Amino acid sequence: MYKYQVFISLLYSTGMRLSECLHLKLAHVDGVRKEILIKNGKGGKDRYVNLPEFMLTILREYYLREQPVEYLFNGKYKGKPLSASSAQRGVKVGVNQARIKKHVSTHTFRNCYATHHIESGTNIVYLQQQMGHKY
Repeated sequence: MYKYQVFISLLYSTGMRLSECLHLKLAHVDGVRKEILIKNGKGGKDRYVNLPEFMLTILREYYLREQPVEYLFNGKYKGKPLSASSAQRGVKVGVNQARIKKHVSTHTFRNCYATHHIESGTNIVYLQQQMGHKY
């Protein structure tokens, strides 16, 4: 379950899409610059998203514990990405364990990311860039 906790934390803390997070390679995480390169996001576009300091710490712990190969979140076999169905199942298990009654999907974390940033006064153009939207 640890892998899915980290996965959910990354979805929420960066606003990444499910497919972007699933295909995130180790080489695309830049701990020095505290950013993640999203390759071939929606529309085939590349972009950088900021990586909060607390999430960088979590990812470092995760790396030491899980020893992923190529992809940050390996699937059944190391070197292969986690499948969308496995990620969605992990979220469902976590939601059930937390006894959350509302419908929660992987996309819910992206929506929460945007909502919380808007509520805290984040510049809308910056937020659109982070989320990979046209502005």
